[in-house]
Amino acid sequence: MGPLISVIIPVFNVERYLKRCLDSVINQTYKKLEIILVNDGSTDKSGEICDSYASIDKRVKVIHKKNGGLSDARNVGLLEATGDFVSFIDSDDFIHKDMYKIMYSLMTEKKGDIVEVGYQKFSTEMEIEEPDYHKQNIDIYPTKKAVINTILDHNCRNYVWNKLYKIELWEDIKFPYRKVFEDIFTTHKIISKANKVVKTNLNLYYYFQRNDSIVNSGFSINKSLQHCEAVGSMIKFMKEKYPDLLPLAYIKYYIDCFIRLYEIINNRKKIKDSNIIIHKLSQQMLGSSIFIKDNEEIKNLCKKYLGYNYDIYLKKRKKMLVELYLLNKSITAYYIFKKSTILCTRTKNALLFKKT
Repeated sequence: MGPLISVIIPVFNVERYLKRCLDSVINQTYKKLEIILVNDGSTDKSGEICDSYASIDKRVKVIHKKNGGLSDARNVGLLEATGDFVSFIDSDDFIHKDMYKIMYSLMTEKKGDIVEVGYQKFSTEMEIEEPDYHKQNIDIYPTKKAVINTILDHNCRNYVWNKLYKIELWEDIKFPYRKVFEDIFTTHKIISKANKVVKTNLNLYYYFQRNDSIVNSGFSINKSLQHCEAVGSMIKFMKEKYPDLLPLAYIKYYIDCFIRLYEIINNRKKIKDSNIIIHKLSQQMLGSSIFIKDNEEIKNLCKKYLGYNYDIYLKKRKKMLVELYLLNKSITAYYIFKKSTILCTRTKNALLFKKT
């Protein structure tokens, strides 16, 4: 039957989607599963649904707890996990019936510590496409290459939920309590402990796009600052573990922080002490611009660690340098440039849409 896989599913007010998720897990072709449902203080019928599945499938364990957020629920699940391997699923998503069978097969055949599968975003189930096994590509990433690709969200993705892990990788790592963007805080740390990451392009995880999710919700100063904090903690990690890769890591840092800086400036009238927040974030960003100055160094790192299709990062680096130059002149100069760029892009896209 194979070793035990612990599947951790945090649950919070998802009664509309939960059965779809749980059905996809209990009907896996790989049967030796420990399915841990962490009901994180749901106020709808999610808890009852969890209990009903536990009553019909002995592999299902239910933990009812006070609301502590997604990270806390995952951490509780990790404490209860007894499997040799562990996986995470968000309770509004679902998975292909063969996902764990394929993951475990790749784990053993390629002698990996982590297996990552592709995923498909969807809004309605009619959009789901069956994976084409004839077009499967399998790539192997040693530690350092896997870490930087995960940080850049390039060949490897920085999500925790499309992966199967050896359980021991999580022994001294927890998700940050009450933080948004918990995956950005965490995933690269786990990847750095793996000797080898195996990646298949087969889309076996189905990611449900909800308008009311935390990430897809409207502007929030807390969300913006926590995003910057997450990529900042990632930079701190890279300084300690892989300082030679900082030029690439800082491209990701600037991409994300510039998005959030613009949002904060654009919503400054709604924010208490907005000028202080904007100034502090701007100074933090300007203080590290030296890391992306050397184009040849970044180009060589891209060739060595990113493989193919890395031109996008060289283009983004140029854009970041322009924005840093303007930000150094004044916040107003940066904001005017950024706003005009966004308006031009929207106009161009609208014209292209009309032509089609």
